[in-house]
Amino acid sequence: MKKKIILFSVLAIILLGMILFLFAKIPSPQMDHKIFGSYFEKKICKKYELTFVDETFNYAESAGYDSQTLSLIIHGDPQIYKYHDRDIYCRITADYKGKTITVRFKGTKIIGTKYKWSLENEDAFEVFKK
Repeated sequence: MKKKIILFSVLAIILLGMILFLFAKIPSPQMDHKIFGSYFEKKICKKYELTFVDETFNYAESAGYDSQTLSLIIHGDPQIYKYHDRDIYCRITADYKGKTITVRFKGTKIIGTKYKWSLENEDAFEVFKK
């Protein structure tokens, strides 16, 4: 009975060690791009496109944009323009009263294709200040 408990404990510790090792070896976005190429970029951009659009509208409204005017046009199709460590940088463009605004987001990889996003350039929303 004691041998079974010890054997089970050793197997559990080995399994936990393997899981921790795998989590420590989650590939960086750069490695994902090298392995999967444009498929990776398309998947990320498609997955987070609505997030970028929503966040752009939210930041614009908090900066003073009046959504009743309907003069802010956000173009879909975000683009990844930079990789750095566990981060990727995406941009999306918008038109507002004849001006083109580029909104940049930084995504930090959590696991797989799950990222935590933050705005990189709040100064892009200066055009909405009154």
